Amino acid sequence: DYDAADTILLVSNSSTTKKLYIDDIIVGSDTATRFTVHSPAYPTLAGTLVTGTNPNRTSGAVADAEAYGDETGNTQGDIIYNGMILATASVIVESQGSIILGYHDCIAVDLVTAGTMGTVTITGYYE
Repeated sequence: DYDAADTILLVSNSSTTKKLYIDDIIVGSDTATRFTVHSPAYPTLAGTLVTGTNPNRTSGAVADAEAYGDETGNTQGDIIYNGMILATASVIVESQGSIILGYHDCIAVDLVTAGTMGTVTITGYYE
């Protein structure tokens, strides 16, 4: 149940030695809305902690990242992508590794219009 201009999900790279390459950002909403993908400065993180999942079930590696849902500590940074979502639809932003996060770099997704349900999934890999 998000407010207008809420950051639905923020991900920050916590690794001091590896870069985090963002592959896809999947955004959904129950309300027709504009969404914004942006890169805020590293904030004092606040909101609901989200634990990432490694789809490579054989590796046992845990992502060296911090993620927060309904993140309230950030101020919108450089806008990377804007788009529109129809009500009850999802959109995939395919960055194919072109968004690269160094130590404490962040990526965040905001939904502009208030709604009841919003979803964001961010996929990526370390190198």
